[in-house]
Amino acid sequence: MSRLFHSPQGGNSRLQFVGSLQIFSSVGNSVALLSPGAVSFGNTTDNPGFSFLGTGIATFSGAVVAASGLKSVALAGEGITVTGSGVGAANQSYIAFRDSANTRIGYVGDSVVGTLDINLVSDSGSVGLSPGGTQAIVAGASSINFGDSGRNQIFNFLGTGAGTVNGKWTFNAPAGSRAADFVGSPNQYTLFVRGSTTSVSSFGLLMQAGTTTGDVCFAFANALGTINILNSDGVGNIVAGNVNVYPTFTINGAFRQNYNGSGLGIFNSTVPGWISVQTNNTAVCYLGDSSTLINSGTVGSTTLRADTSLTLAVNLGNVQAAVINTAGIITTNFGIFATASSGNTAIRIASQNVASNSFGLTITSGTNTSDWALNISNAANNTAFFRAFGDGSVVVGNPTGGLGGLGTINAQNLFIQGNTVASTITGSFTGTVSGFFSGNITGTINYVVVGKMATLYTTAAIQSTSSTTTMSMSGLPAVVQPAVSVTNIPCANLVDASFSCLGTASIGAGTITFGLVLVNGARNLTNQQTGFQSSGTKGIGANWSVTYPIG
Repeated sequence: MSRLFHSPQGGNSRLQFVGSLQIFSSVGNSVALLSPGAVSFGNTTDNPGFSFLGTGIATFSGAVVAASGLKSVALAGEGITVTGSGVGAANQSYIAFRDSANTRIGYVGDSVVGTLDINLVSDSGSVGLSPGGTQAIVAGASSINFGDSGRNQIFNFLGTGAGTVNGKWTFNAPAGSRAADFVGSPNQYTLFVRGSTTSVSSFGLLMQAGTTTGDVCFAFANALGTINILNSDGVGNIVAGNVNVYPTFTINGAFRQNYNGSGLGIFNSTVPGWISVQTNNTAVCYLGDSSTLINSGTVGSTTLRADTSLTLAVNLGNVQAAVINTAGIITTNFGIFATASSGNTAIRIASQNVASNSFGLTITSGTNTSDWALNISNAANNTAFFRAFGDGSVVVGNPTGGLGGLGTINAQNLFIQGNTVASTITGSFTGTVSGFFSGNITGTINYVVVGKMATLYTTAAIQSTSSTTTMSMSGLPAVVQPAVSVTNIPCANLVDASFSCLGTASIGAGTITFGLVLVNGARNLTNQQTGFQSSGTKGIGANWSVTYPIG
């Protein structure tokens, strides 16, 4: 049943149906509802539902205003299609959302002419994605951009859940700003970076920044940004700590430095610095400025300090090399070997300048003649200068003779204020005497050298039958040779024609030429080196001697 109502004053006419209303066309392909104004379906009191059935497409050329909502039910494919007026990038078509005052709240669709982008825009509020499932998926063919370069938006990731990013994110910072800020919550790490667990393929954090000392590669500070903790410039110089703030730098493992330059340096611009080695949070060893580590130190000097004992070890199967105890006593297993550079002293021992309390070097070494307490030689270690042997003997230079025992000194020469102190050297040699019928004869000549004087003597005669008027002897060792030849030194017990005569000896380099003292007139005595008889017995008698200078 239906009823038609019409307003006689030219108002709205109304057609009311109690049952269903079906409008269809048996000829053609459309049904037209025409009105000079708007065509309204339903009323605000009954709020009926309207269904557009079929598989065809309903086309509205004007705007469709749904006061209570618009619903599309489709078996498959598009439910609602909004078609713009253009083609491709020139098109513009979107769905807008407005409030009851017809103020737009936001829109979704192709809102920008000249692009193929679909935009989801909120004019004044936020845009929320609240999936009922476990994730909100934003997928792109190659990349996903948040924001645009013109407005430089700030992006906040809220909530207490954990987000997972499978791809790579690139943050391009705008001019004058940072690329990203991470603000942590209390009692939580702000940023956690975890590499792969695959062996030889696990890498952590990579920073590439800086080109000069004026740049910064990384910088760590406290939460307020007032105290520097660790930073590095663009060439690798690393600074830990802050001026006038003295943090502790703890290394639980090993510290290794591979650099052939200046090595490890401890720098402090205001107070002397040092390095400490700790065990169970207690310092046991220090290395640094002496003015801080010891009371008597001066600024600029260096001290290695141990509060108990200091052990120096070498890499010989973990063998202890030396120990310095708290009394300052050094015990070494291998001795001390000091090599100085040119022009410098290898070891200098200086005691305190305190009367009756200044002590130098004490050596407790040596047991017998096979070892020594002190051995001093030249730089090439091939010439002995001074040796104190284990039996107490002292040897200076390389003299002849053996060790004399405790309290004795055996020296090549001894001088007092530049003058030689007489030393006694004894020995013997075989002298060869010439001028005999049977040829040269030999005999034993004894000698005693005291200081710069030498004495030659015999205990048995050296003689034979003469064949010439001269006589000489060769074979003198260097120890009894004079520095300058001496002549006509008197000597007794020369034998000529079987008689014992007074004679002379002229001594040169290894040879003695003998002469006879003859009477010339009443008082004159003359030396005749050709005065021997050329026959009869001639030679050097027993107990003959001659004394002469050698230096």
